[in-house]
Amino acid sequence: MWVAACWGRSQTACLASENREGEEKMRTKEKLWLQARVTDSEPANGELVGLTILNIDTGHPKVDHAIFKPLKPTTHWDERLTGGITKEDAGIHLPFSFYQPEIQHMMDQAEGFEGPNIVRDLGFLQEQGIRLPVTAWIRQTEQEPRRRRTRHN
Repeated sequence: MWVAACWGRSQTACLASENREGEEKMRTKEKLWLQARVTDSEPANGELVGLTILNIDTGHPKVDHAIFKPLKPTTHWDERLTGGITKEDAGIHLPFSFYQPEIQHMMDQAEGFEGPNIVRDLGFLQEQGIRLPVTAWIRQTEQEPRRRRTRHN
């Protein structure tokens, strides 16, 4: 089939093109479980200070307990909502904006989202400038997906 598909092109150019097409076909949309750690229950009043994102099907962490430096002055800091993250701990990390392009890429590849406070958490991500896929489904769930065991855990 190489001859018919690659007529007039070099073998290297043809193989590179076929590899890209194969990769695009193999890519599937991911189902993501996410949990945000926030300073307030409302996105307009609080800030995102932590995030965990897991692939539901594989159990692999995509973002594993990341901590972000808040940029807005925060008068309210509820450690129940931050998952125990303190102001001092968050203050030594990079802000969310540093990670935003990679997280946006993950969101773009998602077919749906689950999590214990998924509507609120997605609201915080949107407040940080993350655009969500229009066709993504959203499901409230309490249980974290089972993590796949690796050498590190």
